[in-house]
Amino acid sequence: MSANKMLKRNLQLIPRILGTNGLSSFVLIRRLSASITKTVEAHKFYPAYLHYVGKEPLVYRNVGQQLEKTVAEYGSTEAIVSCHEQKRYTFRSLIEEVDRVAAGLLKLGLKQGDHFGIWAPNNMHWYLTMLGAARAGLVSVAINSALQARELDYCLKKAKVKAVIMSETFKSQNFYEIMKSICPELPDSVDGRINSANLPHLKHVIIDTPNRLKGALSFDDLLGLSNRTEFEAITQLQRHIAPDSACNIQFTSGTTGHPKAAVISHYHFVNNGIHISNRNQFDSNTRICVQVPLFHAFGTVITIMAAMDKGSTLVLPAAGFSPADSLKAIVDEKCTVIHGTPTMYVDLIKKQRELKLPLKTAKMAVTGGAPCSPQLFLDIKNVLGLERVQTVFGMTETTAIIFQTRPGDSMDQILNTVGHLQDHVEAKVIDAEGKTLSFGESGELCVRGYLTMLGYYEDEEKTNETIGRDGWLRTG
Repeated sequence: MSANKMLKRNLQLIPRILGTNGLSSFVLIRRLSASITKTVEAHKFYPAYLHYVGKEPLVYRNVGQQLEKTVAEYGSTEAIVSCHEQKRYTFRSLIEEVDRVAAGLLKLGLKQGDHFGIWAPNNMHWYLTMLGAARAGLVSVAINSALQARELDYCLKKAKVKAVIMSETFKSQNFYEIMKSICPELPDSVDGRINSANLPHLKHVIIDTPNRLKGALSFDDLLGLSNRTEFEAITQLQRHIAPDSACNIQFTSGTTGHPKAAVISHYHFVNNGIHISNRNQFDSNTRICVQVPLFHAFGTVITIMAAMDKGSTLVLPAAGFSPADSLKAIVDEKCTVIHGTPTMYVDLIKKQRELKLPLKTAKMAVTGGAPCSPQLFLDIKNVLGLERVQTVFGMTETTAIIFQTRPGDSMDQILNTVGHLQDHVEAKVIDAEGKTLSFGESGELCVRGYLTMLGYYEDEEKTNETIGRDGWLRTG
Protein backbone atom coordinates (compact mmCIF):
# COMPACT_ATOMS: atom_id res chain seq x y z
CA MET A 1 0.00 0.00 0.00
CA SER A 2 1.35 3.45 -0.90
CA ALA A 3 2.05 6.00 1.82
CA ASN A 4 -0.75 8.24 0.50
CA LYS A 5 -3.30 5.42 0.57
CA MET A 6 -2.18 4.42 4.03
CA LEU A 7 -2.52 8.03 5.17
CA LYS A 8 -6.00 8.33 3.68
CA ARG A 9 -7.11 5.14 5.40
CA ASN A 10 -5.57 5.90 8.76
CA LEU A 11 -6.54 9.54 9.02
CA GLN A 12 -10.14 8.43 9.30
CA LEU A 13 -9.20 6.70 12.55
CA ILE A 14 -7.03 9.35 14.17
CA PRO A 15 -9.33 11.98 15.72
CA ARG A 16 -9.96 11.45 19.40
CA ILE A 17 -11.96 14.06 21.19
CA LEU A 18 -11.13 15.03 24.75
CA GLY A 19 -13.56 16.83 27.06
CA THR A 20 -15.85 16.34 30.01
CA ASN A 21 -19.24 17.03 28.48
CA GLY A 22 -18.90 16.23 24.79
CA LEU A 23 -19.99 19.73 23.78
CA SER A 24 -16.74 21.69 23.50
CA SER A 25 -13.38 20.02 23.14
CA PHE A 26 -9.78 19.82 22.07
CA VAL A 27 -8.52 17.23 19.64
CA LEU A 28 -5.48 15.11 20.38
CA ILE A 29 -4.17 12.94 17.55
CA ARG A 30 -2.69 9.86 19.15
CA ARG A 31 -1.38 6.50 18.19
CA LEU A 32 -4.06 3.92 17.46
CA SER A 33 -1.68 1.34 16.09
CA ALA A 34 1.92 0.92 15.00
CA SER A 35 0.76 1.47 11.43
CA ILE A 36 -0.82 4.83 12.26
CA THR A 37 2.20 5.87 14.27
CA LYS A 38 4.45 5.28 11.28
CA THR A 39 2.05 7.03 8.91
CA VAL A 40 1.78 10.13 11.09
CA GLU A 41 5.53 10.28 11.57
CA ALA A 42 6.08 10.02 7.82
CA HIS A 43 3.56 12.80 7.15
CA LYS A 44 4.03 14.96 10.24
CA PHE A 45 4.24 18.10 8.14
CA TYR A 46 0.82 17.59 6.54
CA PRO A 47 -1.76 20.14 7.76
CA ALA A 48 -4.17 18.62 10.30
CA TYR A 49 -7.16 18.96 7.97
CA LEU A 50 -9.83 16.49 6.83
CA HIS A 51 -12.84 16.74 4.53
CA TYR A 52 -15.30 13.91 4.09
CA VAL A 53 -17.31 14.55 0.93
CA GLY A 54 -19.94 11.92 1.61
CA LYS A 55 -21.73 9.50 -0.70
CA GLU A 56 -25.09 11.30 -0.98
CA PRO A 57 -25.73 14.97 -1.81
CA LEU A 58 -27.29 17.39 0.64
CA VAL A 59 -31.00 18.10 0.16
CA TYR A 60 -32.77 21.45 0.16
CA ARG A 61 -36.08 21.06 1.98
CA ASN A 62 -37.67 22.19 5.21
CA VAL A 63 -38.80 19.99 8.10
CA GLY A 64 -42.43 20.07 6.96
CA GLN A 65 -41.48 18.89 3.49
CA GLN A 66 -39.30 16.17 4.99
CA LEU A 67 -42.30 14.97 7.01
CA GLU A 68 -44.47 14.95 3.87
CA LYS A 69 -41.85 12.85 2.08
CA THR A 70 -41.82 10.37 4.95
CA VAL A 71 -45.62 10.16 4.99
CA ALA A 72 -45.64 9.46 1.24
CA GLU A 73 -43.08 6.66 1.61
CA TYR A 74 -43.91 5.20 5.03
CA GLY A 75 -47.45 6.37 5.80
CA SER A 76 -48.66 3.17 7.47
CA THR A 77 -45.52 2.77 9.60
CA GLU A 78 -45.73 3.77 13.26
CA ALA A 79 -44.03 7.12 13.78
CA ILE A 80 -44.14 7.25 17.56
CA VAL A 81 -45.39 5.25 20.53
CA SER A 82 -45.74 6.81 23.98
CA CYS A 83 -45.89 3.88 26.39
CA HIS A 84 -46.65 5.92 29.50
CA GLU A 85 -49.48 7.80 27.79
CA GLN A 86 -50.76 4.80 25.82
CA LYS A 87 -50.76 6.79 22.59
CA ARG A 88 -49.40 5.95 19.15
CA TYR A 89 -49.46 7.45 15.66
CA THR A 90 -48.59 6.22 12.20
CA PHE A 91 -46.86 8.80 10.02
CA ARG A 92 -50.12 9.29 8.10
CA SER A 93 -52.23 9.92 11.21
CA LEU A 94 -49.43 11.98 12.71
CA ILE A 95 -49.30 14.66 10.01
CA GLU A 96 -53.00 15.49 10.40
CA GLU A 97 -52.56 16.06 14.15
CA VAL A 98 -49.35 18.03 13.54
CA ASP A 99 -51.18 20.32 11.10
CA ARG A 100 -53.97 20.87 13.64
CA VAL A 101 -51.28 22.07 16.04
CA ALA A 102 -49.72 24.27 13.36
CA ALA A 103 -53.06 25.84 12.38
CA GLY A 104 -53.96 26.36 16.04
CA LEU A 105 -50.72 28.20 16.73
CA LEU A 106 -51.31 30.50 13.76
CA LYS A 107 -54.91 31.05 14.90
CA LEU A 108 -53.52 32.39 18.18
CA GLY A 109 -51.94 35.20 16.17
CA LEU A 110 -48.42 33.82 15.98
CA LYS A 111 -46.63 34.67 12.75
CA GLN A 112 -43.92 32.99 10.71
CA GLY A 113 -40.58 33.46 12.47
CA ASP A 114 -42.08 33.90 15.96
CA HIS A 115 -40.53 31.91 18.79
CA PHE A 116 -42.57 29.15 20.44
CA GLY A 117 -41.29 27.49 23.62
CA ILE A 118 -41.67 23.81 24.52
CA TRP A 119 -41.12 23.16 28.23
CA ALA A 120 -41.94 19.56 29.01
CA PRO A 121 -40.55 16.06 29.53
CA ASN A 122 -40.86 13.31 26.89
CA ASN A 123 -44.59 13.45 26.20
CA MET A 124 -46.48 13.07 22.95
CA HIS A 125 -47.36 16.77 22.86
CA TRP A 126 -43.62 17.63 22.78
CA TYR A 127 -43.20 15.72 19.53
CA LEU A 128 -46.42 17.03 17.99
CA THR A 129 -45.72 20.65 18.83
CA MET A 130 -42.10 20.63 17.64
CA LEU A 131 -43.26 19.40 14.24
CA GLY A 132 -46.34 21.64 14.33
CA ALA A 133 -44.22 24.71 15.00
CA ALA A 134 -41.96 23.78 12.06
CA ARG A 135 -44.97 23.28 9.76
CA ALA A 136 -46.30 26.69 10.84
CA GLY A 137 -42.99 28.41 10.08
CA LEU A 138 -42.38 29.12 13.77
CA VAL A 139 -39.09 28.66 15.63
CA SER A 140 -39.39 26.08 18.41
CA VAL A 141 -37.39 26.87 21.54
CA ALA A 142 -36.33 23.69 23.36
CA ILE A 143 -36.43 24.32 27.13
CA ASN A 144 -34.95 21.93 29.68
CA SER A 145 -37.81 20.33 31.63
CA ALA A 146 -35.80 20.54 34.87
CA LEU A 147 -35.53 24.34 34.87
CA GLN A 148 -36.64 26.31 37.89
CA ALA A 149 -38.21 29.78 37.91
CA ARG A 150 -35.07 31.91 37.53
CA GLU A 151 -33.66 29.76 34.72
CA LEU A 152 -37.00 29.61 32.91
CA ASP A 153 -37.33 33.38 33.21
CA TYR A 154 -33.91 33.79 31.56
CA CYS A 155 -34.73 31.44 28.66
CA LEU A 156 -38.11 33.00 27.88
CA LYS A 157 -36.60 36.49 27.87
CA LYS A 158 -33.43 35.56 26.00
CA ALA A 159 -35.34 33.89 23.15
CA LYS A 160 -38.27 36.36 23.24
CA VAL A 161 -40.75 33.49 23.43
CA LYS A 162 -44.27 34.56 22.42
CA ALA A 163 -46.08 31.38 23.42
CA VAL A 164 -45.14 28.30 25.40
CA ILE A 165 -46.56 24.81 25.74
CA MET A 166 -45.83 22.86 28.89
CA SER A 167 -46.89 19.99 31.12
CA GLU A 168 -48.84 20.74 34.29
CA THR A 169 -46.51 18.73 36.52
CA PHE A 170 -43.48 16.47 36.25
CA LYS A 171 -41.97 14.63 39.21
CA SER A 172 -41.84 17.21 42.02
CA GLN A 173 -42.25 20.19 39.69
CA ASN A 174 -45.48 22.10 39.25
CA PHE A 175 -44.97 23.87 35.92
CA TYR A 176 -48.08 26.01 36.31
CA GLU A 177 -47.00 27.35 39.71
CA ILE A 178 -43.48 28.03 38.44
CA MET A 179 -44.91 29.94 35.48
CA LYS A 180 -47.17 31.96 37.79
CA SER A 181 -44.17 32.93 39.92
CA ILE A 182 -42.53 34.71 36.94
CA CYS A 183 -45.78 35.72 35.23
CA PRO A 184 -48.19 36.67 38.04
CA GLU A 185 -50.69 38.04 35.52
CA LEU A 186 -51.35 34.52 34.16
CA PRO A 187 -54.40 33.59 36.32
CA ASP A 188 -56.12 36.88 35.44
CA SER A 189 -55.58 36.58 31.69
CA VAL A 190 -58.69 36.66 29.52
CA ASP A 191 -59.22 34.31 26.57
CA GLY A 192 -55.71 32.95 27.00
CA ARG A 193 -54.09 36.30 26.21
CA ILE A 194 -51.35 37.42 28.57
CA ASN A 195 -50.05 40.92 29.23
CA SER A 196 -47.03 40.47 31.48
CA ALA A 197 -44.82 43.22 32.85
CA ASN A 198 -41.95 40.80 33.48
CA LEU A 199 -42.32 38.85 30.22
CA PRO A 200 -43.54 41.41 27.69
CA HIS A 201 -43.11 39.06 24.70
CA LEU A 202 -45.13 36.19 26.20
CA LYS A 203 -48.75 36.19 25.01
CA HIS A 204 -50.00 32.61 25.45
CA VAL A 205 -49.48 29.65 27.78
CA ILE A 206 -50.74 26.23 26.68
CA ILE A 207 -50.78 23.32 29.13
CA ASP A 208 -51.25 19.65 28.33
CA THR A 209 -53.76 18.86 31.05
CA PRO A 210 -57.44 17.90 31.42
CA ASN A 211 -57.74 20.46 34.22
CA ARG A 212 -58.93 24.02 33.69
CA LEU A 213 -56.12 26.26 34.86
CA LYS A 214 -56.79 29.97 35.04
CA GLY A 215 -55.35 32.03 32.21
CA ALA A 216 -54.02 29.05 30.26
CA LEU A 217 -55.28 27.18 27.24
CA SER A 218 -55.30 23.40 27.25
CA PHE A 219 -53.67 21.35 24.49
CA ASP A 220 -57.16 20.23 23.45
CA ASP A 221 -58.17 23.91 23.22
CA LEU A 222 -55.28 24.45 20.81
CA LEU A 223 -56.31 21.50 18.65
CA GLY A 224 -59.86 22.83 18.48
CA LEU A 225 -59.02 26.39 17.41
CA SER A 226 -58.86 25.72 13.67
CA ASN A 227 -61.29 24.25 11.19
CA ARG A 228 -60.52 21.69 8.49
CA THR A 229 -59.90 24.32 5.82
CA GLU A 230 -57.36 26.08 8.03
CA PHE A 231 -55.32 23.04 8.94
CA GLU A 232 -55.44 21.67 5.41
CA ALA A 233 -53.93 25.00 4.27
CA ILE A 234 -50.77 24.14 6.23
CA THR A 235 -49.66 21.94 3.34
CA GLN A 236 -49.68 24.92 0.98
CA LEU A 237 -47.70 26.95 3.52
CA GLN A 238 -44.67 24.67 3.21
CA ARG A 239 -43.56 26.19 -0.10
CA HIS A 240 -43.21 29.56 1.68
CA ILE A 241 -40.93 28.30 4.49
CA ALA A 242 -37.31 28.62 3.35
CA PRO A 243 -35.05 25.70 4.31
CA ASP A 244 -32.40 28.24 5.32
CA SER A 245 -34.74 29.92 7.81
CA ALA A 246 -34.55 29.29 11.55
CA CYS A 247 -36.34 26.21 12.81
CA ASN A 248 -35.15 25.67 16.36
CA ILE A 249 -33.27 27.31 19.23
CA GLN A 250 -31.14 25.12 21.46
CA PHE A 251 -29.66 26.50 24.67
CA THR A 252 -26.02 25.59 25.14
CA SER A 253 -24.93 23.83 28.30
CA GLY A 254 -21.65 25.68 28.67
CA THR A 255 -19.91 25.69 32.03
CA THR A 256 -19.42 29.47 32.23
CA GLY A 257 -21.91 32.34 32.07
CA HIS A 258 -25.52 32.14 30.94
CA PRO A 259 -26.53 29.58 28.31
CA LYS A 260 -26.37 30.93 24.77
CA ALA A 261 -29.23 30.43 22.32
CA ALA A 262 -27.95 28.61 19.23
CA VAL A 263 -30.20 29.09 16.19
CA ILE A 264 -30.55 26.04 13.94
CA SER A 265 -32.21 26.03 10.50
CA HIS A 266 -34.55 23.58 8.76
CA TYR A 267 -31.67 22.78 6.40
CA HIS A 268 -29.45 21.86 9.36
CA PHE A 269 -32.13 19.68 10.95
CA VAL A 270 -33.04 17.78 7.80
CA ASN A 271 -29.54 17.09 6.52
CA ASN A 272 -27.89 16.17 9.81
CA GLY A 273 -30.81 13.83 10.46
CA ILE A 274 -30.40 12.17 7.05
CA HIS A 275 -26.68 11.51 7.42
CA ILE A 276 -27.02 10.30 11.01
CA SER A 277 -29.73 7.90 9.83
CA ASN A 278 -27.55 6.68 6.96
CA ARG A 279 -24.58 6.04 9.23
CA ASN A 280 -26.75 4.20 11.77
CA GLN A 281 -28.43 2.18 8.99
CA PHE A 282 -31.97 2.99 10.08
CA ASP A 283 -34.92 1.72 8.06
CA SER A 284 -38.69 1.39 8.41
CA ASN A 285 -38.24 -1.66 10.67
CA THR A 286 -36.07 0.28 13.13
CA ARG A 287 -37.75 0.89 16.50
CA ILE A 288 -35.82 3.21 18.81
CA CYS A 289 -36.09 3.15 22.60
CA VAL A 290 -35.77 6.88 23.39
CA GLN A 291 -34.18 7.44 26.79
CA VAL A 292 -32.69 10.85 26.01
CA PRO A 293 -34.68 14.06 26.61
CA LEU A 294 -36.36 15.41 23.50
CA PHE A 295 -35.34 18.98 24.37
CA HIS A 296 -31.67 18.11 23.79
CA ALA A 297 -30.00 17.87 20.36
CA PHE A 298 -29.74 14.12 21.00
CA GLY A 299 -33.53 14.08 21.07
CA THR A 300 -34.43 16.58 18.36
CA VAL A 301 -31.90 15.68 15.67
CA ILE A 302 -30.10 12.41 16.43
CA THR A 303 -33.44 10.83 17.34
CA ILE A 304 -36.48 12.64 15.85
CA MET A 305 -34.99 13.85 12.56
CA ALA A 306 -32.89 10.74 11.94
CA ALA A 307 -35.89 8.46 12.53
CA MET A 308 -38.11 10.56 10.28
CA ASP A 309 -35.75 10.18 7.32
CA LYS A 310 -36.13 6.40 7.12
CA GLY A 311 -39.62 5.98 8.54
CA SER A 312 -38.29 4.58 11.82
CA THR A 313 -40.42 4.37 14.96
CA LEU A 314 -39.75 6.25 18.19
CA VAL A 315 -40.73 4.58 21.46
CA LEU A 316 -41.03 6.77 24.57
CA PRO A 317 -40.82 4.45 27.61
CA ALA A 318 -41.54 7.16 30.20
CA ALA A 319 -41.76 10.93 30.62
CA GLY A 320 -38.32 10.89 32.24
CA PHE A 321 -35.51 8.37 32.24
CA SER A 322 -36.46 5.13 33.97
CA PRO A 323 -34.27 2.06 33.33
CA ALA A 324 -37.03 -0.39 34.30
CA ASP A 325 -39.51 1.29 31.93
CA SER A 326 -36.88 1.34 29.17
CA LEU A 327 -36.26 -2.41 29.47
CA LYS A 328 -39.99 -3.11 29.51
CA ALA A 329 -40.49 -0.94 26.41
CA ILE A 330 -37.68 -2.73 24.56
CA VAL A 331 -39.44 -6.05 25.20
CA ASP A 332 -43.06 -4.96 24.71
CA GLU A 333 -42.48 -2.73 21.67
CA LYS A 334 -39.76 -4.90 20.15
CA CYS A 335 -37.21 -2.11 20.01
CA THR A 336 -34.17 -2.74 17.83
CA VAL A 337 -32.12 0.36 18.78
CA ILE A 338 -31.46 2.11 22.10
CA HIS A 339 -30.54 5.79 22.47
CA GLY A 340 -28.91 6.99 25.68
CA THR A 341 -26.06 8.79 27.38
CA PRO A 342 -23.27 6.88 29.17
CA THR A 343 -24.79 7.48 32.62
CA MET A 344 -28.13 6.16 31.37
CA TYR A 345 -26.45 2.99 30.12
CA VAL A 346 -24.78 2.48 33.52
CA ASP A 347 -28.23 2.43 35.14
CA LEU A 348 -29.75 0.37 32.33
CA ILE A 349 -27.06 -2.29 32.66
CA LYS A 350 -27.50 -2.40 36.44
CA LYS A 351 -31.26 -2.89 36.07
CA GLN A 352 -30.86 -5.55 33.36
CA ARG A 353 -28.49 -7.53 35.56
CA GLU A 354 -31.24 -7.45 38.17
CA LEU A 355 -34.27 -8.18 35.94
CA LYS A 356 -32.62 -10.33 33.23
CA LEU A 357 -35.35 -9.52 30.68
CA PRO A 358 -35.24 -11.19 27.24
CA LEU A 359 -34.05 -8.31 25.02
CA LYS A 360 -34.30 -10.46 21.90
CA THR A 361 -35.00 -7.71 19.35
CA ALA A 362 -32.39 -5.16 20.49
CA LYS A 363 -29.46 -5.04 18.07
CA MET A 364 -27.71 -1.69 18.52
CA ALA A 365 -27.06 1.03 21.10
CA VAL A 366 -26.15 4.62 20.25
CA THR A 367 -24.35 6.63 22.90
CA GLY A 368 -23.20 10.26 23.03
CA GLY A 369 -23.36 13.46 25.06
CA ALA A 370 -20.35 12.52 27.21
CA PRO A 371 -17.25 10.31 27.02
CA CYS A 372 -17.89 6.58 27.24
CA SER A 373 -15.19 4.33 28.67
CA PRO A 374 -14.09 1.22 26.74
CA GLN A 375 -15.35 -1.00 29.57
CA LEU A 376 -18.79 0.62 29.48
CA PHE A 377 -18.95 0.04 25.72
CA LEU A 378 -18.23 -3.64 26.32
CA ASP A 379 -20.80 -3.84 29.11
CA ILE A 380 -23.46 -2.22 26.92
CA LYS A 381 -22.81 -4.75 24.18
CA ASN A 382 -22.48 -7.84 26.34
CA VAL A 383 -25.00 -7.30 29.16
CA LEU A 384 -27.73 -6.03 26.83
CA GLY A 385 -26.90 -8.69 24.26
CA LEU A 386 -26.38 -6.32 21.33
CA GLU A 387 -24.65 -6.82 18.00
CA ARG A 388 -22.98 -3.40 17.96
CA VAL A 389 -22.56 -0.10 19.75
CA GLN A 390 -22.35 3.22 17.91
CA THR A 391 -20.84 6.41 19.27
CA VAL A 392 -21.51 9.99 18.24
CA PHE A 393 -19.81 13.29 19.02
CA GLY A 394 -21.06 16.78 18.36
CA MET A 395 -22.17 20.01 19.94
CA THR A 396 -25.19 22.27 20.07
CA GLU A 397 -23.59 24.76 17.69
CA THR A 398 -23.15 22.08 14.99
CA THR A 399 -26.81 20.99 14.98
CA ALA A 400 -25.82 17.64 16.45
CA ILE A 401 -23.17 15.34 14.98
CA ILE A 402 -19.61 16.00 13.81
CA PHE A 403 -18.06 12.54 14.26
CA GLN A 404 -19.83 9.20 14.19
CA THR A 405 -19.04 5.49 14.08
CA ARG A 406 -19.45 3.77 10.72
CA PRO A 407 -20.91 0.32 10.06
CA GLY A 408 -18.11 -2.23 9.96
CA ASP A 409 -15.78 -0.36 12.31
CA SER A 410 -13.64 -2.67 14.39
CA MET A 411 -14.20 -2.96 18.14
CA ASP A 412 -10.87 -1.20 18.68
CA GLN A 413 -12.06 1.77 16.64
CA ILE A 414 -15.36 1.89 18.52
CA LEU A 415 -13.72 1.63 21.94
CA ASN A 416 -10.94 4.16 21.35
CA THR A 417 -12.28 6.82 18.97
CA VAL A 418 -15.37 8.93 18.40
CA GLY A 419 -15.68 7.58 14.89
CA HIS A 420 -15.31 9.23 11.51
CA LEU A 421 -16.03 12.71 10.29
CA GLN A 422 -19.67 13.16 9.30
CA ASP A 423 -20.59 13.50 5.62
CA HIS A 424 -20.02 16.90 3.97
CA VAL A 425 -17.99 18.27 6.91
CA GLU A 426 -14.47 19.71 7.13
CA ALA A 427 -12.33 19.60 10.27
CA LYS A 428 -8.94 21.00 11.23
CA VAL A 429 -6.85 21.48 14.36
CA ILE A 430 -5.38 24.90 15.22
CA ASP A 431 -3.08 26.37 17.86
CA ALA A 432 -3.81 29.33 20.14
CA GLU A 433 -2.90 31.78 17.35
CA GLY A 434 -5.22 30.12 14.85
CA LYS A 435 -2.49 28.42 12.83
CA THR A 436 -3.33 25.00 11.42
CA LEU A 437 -1.17 22.40 13.14
CA SER A 438 0.35 19.26 11.70
CA PHE A 439 -0.90 15.75 12.31
CA GLY A 440 0.40 14.48 15.62
CA GLU A 441 0.00 17.83 17.43
CA SER A 442 -2.76 18.74 19.88
CA GLY A 443 -4.91 21.86 19.63
CA GLU A 444 -8.44 23.11 19.15
CA LEU A 445 -10.92 21.39 16.84
CA CYS A 446 -12.56 23.61 14.20
CA VAL A 447 -15.33 22.45 11.86
CA ARG A 448 -16.94 23.89 8.75
CA GLY A 449 -19.90 22.76 6.71
CA TYR A 450 -23.66 22.79 6.27
CA LEU A 451 -24.19 21.92 9.96
CA THR A 452 -22.80 25.06 11.62
CA MET A 453 -25.51 27.08 13.37
CA LEU A 454 -26.89 30.32 11.99
CA GLY A 455 -25.51 32.02 15.10
CA TYR A 456 -26.37 32.82 18.70
CA TYR A 457 -29.69 34.64 18.90
CA GLU A 458 -29.15 38.40 19.28
CA ASP A 459 -25.53 37.91 20.33
CA GLU A 460 -23.36 39.02 17.44
CA GLU A 461 -20.23 39.32 19.59
CA LYS A 462 -20.31 35.69 20.77
CA THR A 463 -21.29 34.51 17.30
CA ASN A 464 -18.27 36.22 15.75
CA GLU A 465 -16.02 34.75 18.45
CA THR A 466 -17.27 31.28 17.55
CA ILE A 467 -17.64 31.40 13.75
CA GLY A 468 -15.00 33.22 11.70
CA ARG A 469 -15.57 35.10 8.47
CA ASP A 470 -14.11 32.06 6.73
CA GLY A 471 -16.91 29.86 8.09
CA TRP A 472 -14.80 27.84 10.52
CA LEU A 473 -16.54 27.17 13.85
CA ARG A 474 -14.25 26.97 16.87
CA THR A 475 -15.35 24.31 19.31
CA GLY A 476 -13.53 25.82 22.29
